Amino acid sequence: MVVEAYTRGLYMTADVDYALSDPVSEVAPVLENLGFKREGRAFYHPDADLVVEFPGRLETGEMSRLVTVEIDGLEVSLLSLEDIISDRVSAARQWQDRSSREWARRLILAYRDRLDLGLLEAICREHHCADEFHAILASLEPGEAPPSPT
Repeated sequence: MVVEAYTRGLYMTADVDYALSDPVSEVAPVLENLGFKREGRAFYHPDADLVVEFPGRLETGEMSRLVTVEIDGLEVSLLSLEDIISDRVSAARQWQDRSSREWARRLILAYRDRLDLGLLEAICREHHCADEFHAILASLEPGEAPPSPT
């Protein structure tokens, strides 16, 4: 859902990922009472095209970079743009996923003027995908590249 928000709906997802401060076991009874069925870390509703997934706790760095936005009158915390792009870069590297590579590229292009390239590079280094990040940057046309970090 976060990638969907940053791509303004161009990237569509079939699930909603949540990071919790409490264990999933605290939330499971509520979702089950609403009709959701559990499969591993995901809950799906048989009457709707909706999957809710709990991929795990956020790392300290991710928590400090959360961005709060308003969606339909509700405040929602989203992962930072840099964290989302690094997630796509990591998926591209780990699984040779062309779609993730393309979405990382598109997000870099769309947000090149406000992207913290130094932070993005540091996050990619932490996630062992800096080589893929640099390859994506190298694939950009000369006029497309975001400004270098200062």
